[in-house]
Amino acid sequence: MLNSITLKYGQVYLIPGTGYVNIQSIPNLIVFEGFGLTLSPLQISTRLNLLKSYAEQLNIIFVLVTTSQTAINKFDSCPENILIPNPAKDGLELMMLTDYRSRKWLSNFTLGDLYGEYEIPSLPYDERFVK
Repeated sequence: MLNSITLKYGQVYLIPGTGYVNIQSIPNLIVFEGFGLTLSPLQISTRLNLLKSYAEQLNIIFVLVTTSQTAINKFDSCPENILIPNPAKDGLELMMLTDYRSRKWLSNFTLGDLYGEYEIPSLPYDERFVK
């Protein structure tokens, strides 16, 4: 699923939605599916700060898969760290959100609201995002 993306070590990435993420043989990568679903907004913020700190200190990559609009909103300042299903590839590969929508356009909204209004593709992939 990550054929055309280069993930940077020491970073936390987020994939909006639910479902199995097939990330093959990337060393030092940890995936959390369902991140933040049972947490309060304060707990989500605290855990994200810890994960960002651990990612930097240990030079690893965290990928969070979530439907939590609160967690998605925490990426408003770094939309390049949100991975979405690529509509041009029938959702079978991931791409950076900033390759789908410009950073300038995204800055007009909270990313959680865009997710909630189906303005950005998520897992499971939905064909209504085909350009």
